[in-house]
Amino acid sequence: MQVGPGTTPEFSWSPVCAGSELTVTDPANRLTWVIAVPGEENRLAPPVRYGSVPEGTQELQPAAPLSVDLTYVVRLYWIDRSDNRVLLQLAGEASFRP
Repeated sequence: MQVGPGTTPEFSWSPVCAGSELTVTDPANRLTWVIAVPGEENRLAPPVRYGSVPEGTQELQPAAPLSVDLTYVVRLYWIDRSDNRVLLQLAGEASFRP
């Protein structure tokens, strides 16, 4: 995953593939922002800007202001439907400082 600069960074990933959920956590592992595609679908495409809810997604945790003094982690998840199950799998993550 790649993270742009600033307190409203842009998140992107490669290879370009669709995800289902994106989370940002602070150093204490508290959620500072969560967006997800409803209905267990992989339709979340890059880029995604922190705090801006892409069309077709829901904001499950409103974006909290990011502090330049802290290191955060962004994670992208995807829905895996193999083995007749629906699993939320980690697709990628990156640590960043705004």
